[in-house]
Amino acid sequence: QQWEEDFVSVSILKGNCRIQQGEATLRSRQMVIWHRKTRQTDRISVYMEGEVRVDLPGESKTENSLLVNLVTQNGLKQDFRRPARITTAPDDPVLNRAIERRGIPHDHQLKRAQFIVEKPPLEG
Repeated sequence: QQWEEDFVSVSILKGNCRIQQGEATLRSRQMVIWHRKTRQTDRISVYMEGEVRVDLPGESKTENSLLVNLVTQNGLKQDFRRPARITTAPDDPVLNRAIERRGIPHDHQLKRAQFIVEKPPLEG
């Protein structure tokens, strides 16, 4: 499942999920990916859950869940086997746990600031 939210592409992946960056490989059963593209970089936050494995040169690590932030200047290549496009965020338990782990409330849109201008005291 994939949609746009506040200029960020959000994807929920399930199954055999894998991310490769350089010599690092990240694998899990489920992933939630937030992808923000800027002029020079792609910034990606990835929440992984279920049989999480991180393979680095000379080192491997397993976790139940993990949140990582990645940055690349070489662009992003996506290969989804069965993509499903939707327009709004689904009520998905993995997404809810990912949002909680990421520490951003679900309603994270910018709010209009409210300013109160005090009137000067009346003279007299």
